Amino acid sequence: TMKYERLSSVFCVKKLSDSHISEILALYRGNPLYFKHCPPFPDEDTVKGDLRALPDGKSAEDKHFLGFYDKNLLVAVMDLITCYPDSNTAFIGLFMVAETRQGIGTGSQIISECLRALKSMGFGRVRLAAVDTNEQAKRFWEKNGFSPTGEKYPTETYALVCMEKQLR
Repeated sequence: TMKYERLSSVFCVKKLSDSHISEILALYRGNPLYFKHCPPFPDEDTVKGDLRALPDGKSAEDKHFLGFYDKNLLVAVMDLITCYPDSNTAFIGLFMVAETRQGIGTGSQIISECLRALKSMGFGRVRLAAVDTNEQAKRFWEKNGFSPTGEKYPTETYALVCMEKQLR
């Protein structure tokens, strides 16, 4: 089992569930730009879907839909899938920071600590998929050491670009 407290020295990290839907939805709705690139605009069903979404071949024990809390305030969410697409890799399916905490280093701090923790857990790389048209997101990931792999995955409404970072 993953020890969530290892993922942050600053925030309290909890696995989120259906009881957190209203908090997650409020955080999502503070990020309209994300949903402009990655529709539809979120509702309770979107959040439920995110809490349950799994890549093919993965089971619920590999999925960690996490909340990063400052006291009782949800400041970020991360959907972390361990051992995907292989046992050496952790996959970030979603990462979103509360609007009030953007542009001040909170997201980069969380990612930096998570990457350090994942490396100490034995993972060799972290992968994610960013929406191709979302320049802000791609810049954030590049700033945090992720590089495009060259793989692209079209969906009905947008294209995803795969990015990864080796954990040295």
